Amino acid sequence: MQHDLAFLPAWYGSGSDFVFLEEDLSPEFILSIQELQANIGRAITKETLGSKDKELSLWGISQQAIKYFERISLRYNSSIAIPQWKEIYRLWCSRQTSTLCLNYLIEQIPEIETNIRPSFFDNMEDIISFVNKQNAYLLAKAPYSSSGRGLVWINSNEIMRSERQQIQGILKKQSCISIEAVLNKHLDFAMEFSIDKEQEVHFIGLSLFQTSPKGAYLGNLICQQKDIENTISQYIDPHLLNKIENSLCLYIKENFACDYQGYLGVDMMIYESNKKYMLHPCIEINMRSNMGVLAIHLHEKILEQHSNASFSIDYSSERGYNLSKHRELTKSFPPIFENNKLKSGYLSLCPVSEKSRYMAYIKV
Repeated sequence: MQHDLAFLPAWYGSGSDFVFLEEDLSPEFILSIQELQANIGRAITKETLGSKDKELSLWGISQQAIKYFERISLRYNSSIAIPQWKEIYRLWCSRQTSTLCLNYLIEQIPEIETNIRPSFFDNMEDIISFVNKQNAYLLAKAPYSSSGRGLVWINSNEIMRSERQQIQGILKKQSCISIEAVLNKHLDFAMEFSIDKEQEVHFIGLSLFQTSPKGAYLGNLICQQKDIENTISQYIDPHLLNKIENSLCLYIKENFACDYQGYLGVDMMIYESNKKYMLHPCIEINMRSNMGVLAIHLHEKILEQHSNASFSIDYSSERGYNLSKHRELTKSFPPIFENNKLKSGYLSLCPVSEKSRYMAYIKV
């Protein structure tokens, strides 16, 4: 994924930014996006990294990514400024932090139900005891997971053997696990924020996304913010959304802004409870650039103001499959450009080769 989708950050960057790639962009891909003339990041490789006096901005900050660029910088004598790892990041990337934020929002906003709080466990005995007392479809989550990974669905008040093995594996690797009731979901969306160097928090916008029945990320809708607001307002009062936004800005400033700069997304959900639509305001916090941020920038940069598109990421382990699919989509839905914007059709956002297992694209 890191290799196949390496160019994605270019779409939320600007012309003064550089996007690090392990190899040069293919001439075919450069030609495919040429008509957009979009203000996006430019490709850079290891060989030309040393000539750039830049500050490194990671898609998501991690010890692994930092060490990788430290090695690259040393080898190619680069003067690039690399961010430092802080141990607090580990906690901030966990579901425990998302739950603390949820508790804060519940205290601040009475319209949020209290029974959506997850419970945390560190041993199998307590988990079995808890599950046996429930009369609901349950979902267990690994504390360090996101985007539909690390989930264990529990269909009854008895844990099956396969579920027990998955839970024990999570406990062994990550020390604890959360369990919550499965909600009757109607809509997935997120609020996207950024924190600048002055520790100011900015609300960037809303994003609508789709997930599979098992919670895996499928893609985003790319459209005007007004259309997203109207979609959400079909279920809940817009004033509630404003209260959540204001409360989250305060929470992020008090708890993240002192030690983190960059993008931060908060996943949310509209669900039905007792024949009413309710809001879950903090399912997880993504302390990184994310697909929602990308979707907002894609609409601004490459679509007409009133156009809608779908953004998708596909995976296949079969060699050559994604290249064949890319060629088929290009032929069936050829991109049509007007005024340097994508008017209709299919457009790949990253180069696709014979070896590509992942592909990221939009369709208008």
